[in-house]
Formats: sequence, structure tokens, C-alpha cells
Amino acid sequence: MNLSHQINEAFATRQMPELVADTSRPHISDREDAESVSHLSREKLDWSLLQKHADALYAMTPAAFRYYLPRFMVVAMEPSDITPLFVSPILQMLDAGPDESYWSDRFRHFWLGMTVAEYEAVKAWLVFMASSDDFGLDDIVLARCFDTVDLLCRAGDV
Repeated sequence: MNLSHQINEAFATRQMPELVADTSRPHISDREDAESVSHLSREKLDWSLLQKHADALYAMTPAAFRYYLPRFMVVAMEPSDITPLFVSPILQMLDAGPDESYWSDRFRHFWLGMTVAEYEAVKAWLVFMASSDDFGLDDIVLARCFDTVDLLCRAGDV
């Protein structure tokens, strides 16, 4: 099974939520980005749209985040001469710290409670991103992100 297929299969049961943009957040660029993609199914999101609205994941509801996350990961794997800006929110969130006590409530709402298959798909994606020199991403950050996902997966087993 290729990685795109693994990611799509892992998140296949996630349905598009009615509310995509978190309206409790200030009406600044990340919320505008989320609102810009909110009317589209994840399959319709392409590289240029995600690059233009790179901060959308920051201002989504947790359900919307889990619905759109796989598309952000799959599109990021496409060859490009430009670093995909839209992976920054994923990496910044996952660089939350090596201990659950460091995790914010917002982080917990977004990342806790995923399925083992979803966590495994995120970990496989992080390994892919780290194994390619095409993206210009920091290997240390990617390793910390991997460790965080591993911790999330174990926290879900408790």
C-alpha cells in the first residue's frame, strides 16, 4: 500500500463537518484561511489553494481539522520546488513537547482521540517527509513530531 492510500484509508470515515472555521477565534488571517476552504470537500483542495491558505488548519474546529488533515498531508508529498507552507501548522502543533503535561487543551482537542490507523498514517507521513531532501524541513523537529504522535497513540490506549 502506498502512503497516500494509507493516509486516505486511515481517515476515510471522517465526514465533512457543518462548522469548519472556529468562530471563537479572532477574525484574522488563519480564520480567513479556514473560511476560504470551508465550502470545499477535502478532495478539491490542491497545492496552490493550500499554499495560499496555509494557516487554515490553525483556525478549524477539531472535527474539521481531522477531516482536512489527510489532504494536507497527501498534497504536501507532491514534488515541488517550493516548500509547502501548509505543513507548518501540522509540524508546529506536533512539536508540542515530550510530555503530556506540556500539551495545551487546544492541542488535546485536535490530536487526542484519533484511531491507531490515523496515528500510524501521520507517523508514516512524518518519516516520508524526513526521508526526502525536497522539503527543506528540520529533521530534529520531524523527530520530535514523530515522538509526539507516538505519545498520542499510547495516550489513546490508556
